[in-house]
Amino acid sequence: MPKILRSHRLGNHLENPFRVIRNLHALTGKLLLLESMSVPNEQPFLFVLDEPAGVDQSMGAVSFYPSDGAIIKMAFRAGFPHVYQFRELPNHENYRASVGRECTRTMFAASLQALDSALLRPVAEPKPSGDLWTTDPTGISKVLRRIRQKLKRSRMLKRS
Repeated sequence: MPKILRSHRLGNHLENPFRVIRNLHALTGKLLLLESMSVPNEQPFLFVLDEPAGVDQSMGAVSFYPSDGAIIKMAFRAGFPHVYQFRELPNHENYRASVGRECTRTMFAASLQALDSALLRPVAEPKPSGDLWTTDPTGISKVLRRIRQKLKRSRMLKRS
């Protein structure tokens, strides 16, 4: 089992990047270096996009594009107790934002043991809160539902 495993171009050409991260976890002795296309966002999500056919594209002409948060969350949930973001990324246009365009690639380190390096900063597992299906951004409808449920319980107790 290699102590250090490197995965280049992880997320975007795969139909199941989470399975791949789990398999990489099983192969990793100490440290996994992950490099991938990503959507720069702390929230964990994946976009499913069509890809053109080509020898360097996905096999089914469809790919999952993970957010930074999704890569981090998948690494934690695959079993890595420590995940780090590189403080400095390679000097290449894909790793840099420019006018009208976000950076398109990122790198993370996922480790089985804690690392102390000036090159890395530890990241926490994203834990989104809230209801993804709510149509009430104020939260008042949730409060009203709770009040209604309490009133119903109160009436039922009075009847019995």
